[in-house]
Amino acid sequence: MPLTWTLLILSGLIYPAIYIAYRRRLNYKRLETRRILAHGSTFAAYAKAFSGESTPDQTADKLFDFYYAGRAYVLPLLLNILVTCGACAVVLIWFGWPLGLQIVEERAAHIPRECASALVGAYMWGLYDILQRCETIDLSPISLQYIWLRMLLAPALAPLIGGAFTDTLKPLLGFAIGTFPIAALQDFIKRQAKDKFNLAGSAEPTEGPTLNQLEGMTDGMLTRLLNEGYESVQQLANADPFKLLLKTNLDWKTVLDLIDQAILFDYTGPSGVSLRTIGIRGTIELATIEQDLLSDDVTAVADAKKLVAVVATKLGQDEAGVRNLVKNAFEDVQVNLLWDLWGDEEVKKDDPTDEPDPAVSSPPAMLRDQTGK
Repeated sequence: MPLTWTLLILSGLIYPAIYIAYRRRLNYKRLETRRILAHGSTFAAYAKAFSGESTPDQTADKLFDFYYAGRAYVLPLLLNILVTCGACAVVLIWFGWPLGLQIVEERAAHIPRECASALVGAYMWGLYDILQRCETIDLSPISLQYIWLRMLLAPALAPLIGGAFTDTLKPLLGFAIGTFPIAALQDFIKRQAKDKFNLAGSAEPTEGPTLNQLEGMTDGMLTRLLNEGYESVQQLANADPFKLLLKTNLDWKTVLDLIDQAILFDYTGPSGVSLRTIGIRGTIELATIEQDLLSDDVTAVADAKKLVAVVATKLGQDEAGVRNLVKNAFEDVQVNLLWDLWGDEEVKKDDPTDEPDPAVSSPPAMLRDQTGK
């Protein structure tokens, strides 16, 4: 019996143990955010587009604590400990390990086998998910909340799904159900409710999925964005790049590129994909056309006008419309921010006394200062 209680307690204590080890790695994310914000004019550009604190470090700390403050982990850790210990007690009783609690053992013995198997599947898959997120420095408080929620939801659904299967397959099916993501279980419940009770969805038309039309949008990346609440290109186009970095743990360049592509999609729709063949993957490349049109270089202006004609052909629009498009892209606050952030990573010099490279495009904010536009 002491061994049974030891296993019971250890099954729950594994969560705070993993979190303590993870917290050391999580500090890297705070330092990376500070580094990016403190580089060049990044902080000034970010503060102009979004609210910022008085210093880059204070802004980075505020953003970090919004998602990863230590106090935010207390409740999900406690809930995981309680639910896991209860689930472990049920499984141990099913395997004949007594706890010395007669009433609990009698009730646990009546739980269907597929429910006990679902608890095991949910627990094992939950640990796998936690360890995987620790590896990618992506273990947020809400991801921990989904662990205990799945451990409650999976055994409740196991008898409903396993009714059509034989008794020998029910335990295996229960284990498999425990490994399903919350979204998959939610979809199953919706389908069953719709089929059995003839519940119709919303009569209002909804926009189809568009995130999958962005270049580089793999299944894993799409799932990560959906889990963080980014369901449409429009949401991604207006996202705070630093919040997106902290929430998804994607590479900084990938974050900027996805938002840049999303803004272009917002402006042009699916037809904007055709612009990739002429080197325009995002709105920054589109905005550089307006920069060239405003240039004093006659050759650059001529080339920009030719490019406007090509873009008009690709999009099926007249040139006047494309001129308005590139002008709006050039003046878009979010595009200006992305251009500054991208430039700080690749273009701008660490030494303020260095002369700018004339072969490199300047950010639009700098250009407007020079031209008075």
